[in-house]
Amino acid sequence: MDNLECLSDVNIASKKLFLIQGDRPQLLNWERYGLRIGVSGGSLSSIETAEVAVVALVGGQFVFPKNTVLISAVYAVSVSRSLFKPLHLEIQHCVNITREAQTKYLSFFIAPVSTPSLPYQFTLVEGGEFSVGERYGSINREKFCLVGIGGSLTNEREGEGGEREDDDHNGGGQEEGELQGGGGSGHEDEGKEDDDKEKDESDQHGAGVQEKQDHRVEDKGQEQVEKEGDIVKQKGSTGIAESMSYAGVTYYEEKGVEDSVTFIAAKNLNALLEYVNDYHSKAEMGQNVYYRFGESSKYIELKLNEKQEEPFTGWKIKPHMKPCRLYKEDIDNFGKEDYPLPPTCIISVYGSPAPGTEAMLHYAIPIEG
Repeated sequence: MDNLECLSDVNIASKKLFLIQGDRPQLLNWERYGLRIGVSGGSLSSIETAEVAVVALVGGQFVFPKNTVLISAVYAVSVSRSLFKPLHLEIQHCVNITREAQTKYLSFFIAPVSTPSLPYQFTLVEGGEFSVGERYGSINREKFCLVGIGGSLTNEREGEGGEREDDDHNGGGQEEGELQGGGGSGHEDEGKEDDDKEKDESDQHGAGVQEKQDHRVEDKGQEQVEKEGDIVKQKGSTGIAESMSYAGVTYYEEKGVEDSVTFIAAKNLNALLEYVNDYHSKAEMGQNVYYRFGESSKYIELKLNEKQEEPFTGWKIKPHMKPCRLYKEDIDNFGKEDYPLPPTCIISVYGSPAPGTEAMLHYAIPIEG
């Protein structure tokens, strides 16, 4: 665990220390926090032991590649000694995979555990397997670092041709400038000759410059066509955002005169939900809901003023914000540098001591979004 003490500015859900003994295969099961680690037989000699330290992170100063979204918790993994074989990491994600085509938009992210300066910069890593109907992705790792799973939000990919296009465009401007500068210098030298000779040579030089410029434009146009053929751009949604699963958790707390109801939304990941439960450890957990956002949905809303089937005489329901909306962007950002806690809706509930007040409150709150 000492190797992971260098982590800074992170939100830790939990830590775990596993022991590997001998040369037999083992499964290090930490599904409570969304992680399984497979140890292959022969990773150690029959008389050796090793410790595997794991930290489950639900946030920190993390930066991920453009047009991607984190769909798992982040795990820091360290081994006390070198192994003969890589570890097999299985990490829970929140995407409902129904088609094989979706798997190509899922990837593993890695970042070094020790970094000279924050934030932690995550990059895509080759490899990894994702299967239809499975909520865990797997990858073999020999070098240990911060690791998580991300999904591509768009299928737009720009190849190296796009960079070459910018470089060639700038280079073309410089070459044209040199041609024009050369023409000016030649014309100035010719001014030293007599008028007739100056006119003839100037006309010839101008024609030469024009011919070179026309040729340059023609070549440049051909190069542009060729470079545009090298650029690979595929635009549009991958459907990953619409396939992400979310959880809504309700907590009740008695606070004397009033009771408090807190509704929290987060990605449907064990590590995140355990982190939320620990934060509200003194509260009573109520009903949970699971949902996905529609293609055009930007938020979910608690509809507090809907008609009720049960009487609630003597009770007052007062939300702390109106409307009671939790935005998808805020839910997805939970765990980033400026989002240490998940978005919540807090509702105060008052019961009058006056006669006629219903003994029990049964108040249904529909969720739309």
